[in-house]
This record gives sequence, structure tokens and C-alpha cells, in this order.
Amino acid sequence: MFRSKDKHALSDITWQDREIFFDMDQKQTKLIPGEHLVEKIEGVEDTKGNNGDRGTLRITNLRLLWHANAMPRINLTIGLNCVTGATTRMAKSKLKGRCESLYLMARNQSTRFEFVFTCVNNNPQAQNKLFTTVIGLHRAYETSKLYRDMKMRGSLIDENENLRILPLEEQCDRFEGAWNLSSDQVKFKELIGTSAVLFSPKQK
Repeated sequence: MFRSKDKHALSDITWQDREIFFDMDQKQTKLIPGEHLVEKIEGVEDTKGNNGDRGTLRITNLRLLWHANAMPRINLTIGLNCVTGATTRMAKSKLKGRCESLYLMARNQSTRFEFVFTCVNNNPQAQNKLFTTVIGLHRAYETSKLYRDMKMRGSLIDENENLRILPLEEQCDRFEGAWNLSSDQVKFKELIGTSAVLFSPKQK
């Protein structure tokens, strides 16, 4: 299990969407600049890890944060980049009995996790909000990775090695004769800046 004492992970500039932690220092559960609260749902039980404990789930654009209301030091944070699947299934809650719950499959490095969250309020709207918000946010995060991750975007280069602009992405500037200092041989390259990435076409 990953805990707040993992200083290597916490030293990263932005780790919030890429790590899973349990029982973190409450300072690390505060939202960072650029992180926005999407939804806050009261009366959510961590049915698999803390069955019987009523808690609060905060859903942001980077992660899911849950803490037990009676003891906030019992908490967890799940980065959206770690989530591999989200669905609903029946589960057995100590607070609500057998009911439909949110199942999250996640992975951090070589460790796999399964999380189960149950809305224990007798409020169908809150339960529906839990399901639709988390599942929808997971899908949105998965389909927008190309805007965030630094990758070789070969699939987005046309036959002339020109950058294919993504939906809503805009080209901001183009620089001729940029230096590439990442390899042993220094070469001139063209550098294109968009609203999402910096791109340099392959040297011919």
C-alpha cells in the first residue's frame, strides 16, 4: 500500500492524478492550484476498505478523495490516471445492506486495486450523482490524455509529417531553426507550439 511517507512520489510536481495513497497527512488532501472540485458527496461509505464508516467523497479533475467523517486521518486518494475501469454492481454495506455501489478498478505500478463506494444516504439523487460523475469523469480523463501526456504522437502525424491538430487545440506559433539538444548530435529542427503541446517534426 502507498502511504504519505512515500516522499519520492510526493516530491513530484503534480502527482495527484498519478498516485494512490492511504491515510495521508491532511495537508496532502488539500486541492492544489489548477485542481478543481467537481462534486462533493456526503454520506459515502468506502465499502471494501472501511465498511461501516460514513464518509465524504470529493471528486476533482485530478483525483477522488475520501475520508471517514468520524476520523479524517482515515482517508484515501485515487488519481484518475490510475483508474482503469468504473462500473456499478451490487455490494453489501454495513450501513445500507445489499445495494448498488460504485466499483473502481485501479492500478499503481504493478499493484492492482479494487475500490467500492456506496452512497448510504436515502437519497436517489445523491447515488445517481455518485455514479454519473465518477464514471463520466473517468471517461473524460481517458479520452483527453493526448492533451496532457508527453508522448510520441506518431498517430497524429500525417503522411507529410505535419501535426494533426486535435479538436479545440490551436496552433500558437512556429519557430524555424530550433536546436535539439536531447541527443548526441545537435540538429536544427522546427518547433511548433500549440495550446496543448510543443511539437518538433522528425528530422529528415
